[in-house]
Amino acid sequence: MSRLDARPSRDELLRRVTDLEVELGHLQAALDGRPRVEHAIGMVMMLISCSEAVAVAALKHVSQVTNRKTREVADLITASTSVGQAVPADIAAALADVMPPKPPRSAPR
Repeated sequence: MSRLDARPSRDELLRRVTDLEVELGHLQAALDGRPRVEHAIGMVMMLISCSEAVAVAALKHVSQVTNRKTREVADLITASTSVGQAVPADIAAALADVMPPKPPRSAPR
């Protein structure tokens, strides 16, 4: 029997279509949220004076620590900083976890 003779059943085809529709929904949500996340990455780079890689890691860390989706964290950061407000306390605390250490201040002469 050749591979072409082994056709999937109707139920198997329906399951595959359902799986693909779910995957498409996830991909669409990721695509829709990408510009918002990119914007927040830039803001984090400015807020904590870091590289893009550190900002991406910071957003992931904040997302995990606050139990929020990365898109939601990005929206909260951009919404608050765009109007000159502090980011929510739990996000600020999670960002502080990943901030690079500040260099020590030299004593005044």
